[in-house]
Parts: sequence; C-alpha cells; structure tokens
Amino acid sequence: MLTATYYALMLLLGYFWYRYGKKLLDQGLRDENDEFTKPPLGPVGFLLVTGVTCYLAFEALRALVLGKIPCVGKGCKSQIYTL
Repeated sequence: MLTATYYALMLLLGYFWYRYGKKLLDQGLRDENDEFTKPPLGPVGFLLVTGVTCYLAFEALRALVLGKIPCVGKGCKSQIYTL
C-alpha cells in the first residue's frame, strides 16, 4: 500500500510539474523590456537539466519513503539526519 501511495504521489507531482513547465514555456522568455530572449543552452540543455532534476528528485523521495536513508547521530528516532 505504501508503494502504491508513493507512485500515485509521484505521478501527481510529475503532472503538476509538467503543467507548470508548459505554462512557463507558453509565456516565452522575456527580459525587463518585454522583448524575447534566447536561452543560453537552448532546448537540449533545458531537457537535460529537467531530466537530471526529475531523476534526482525521484530518487530522493523514493529513498525517504522507503526508509533507505540511514540515520546519522544520536536521537534519530523521530527525525531524519542525513549527511
């Protein structure tokens, strides 16, 4: 049940992340004079950064939910300590 809840939350997070990104892309990149600007890395860099960020967020949430992050230090019964 915990795994199903985890994957349902990840799907919701992905959906809302997609909608937010789509809204930003539809607005376009503009500077302070309301003129269009070119991104420094282009669409390939955007996709690469988005992919890496989503992967890292997915793995961090997965580790927290499944309890794979070990505690470090004393008094770890109610708190999560990480390096």
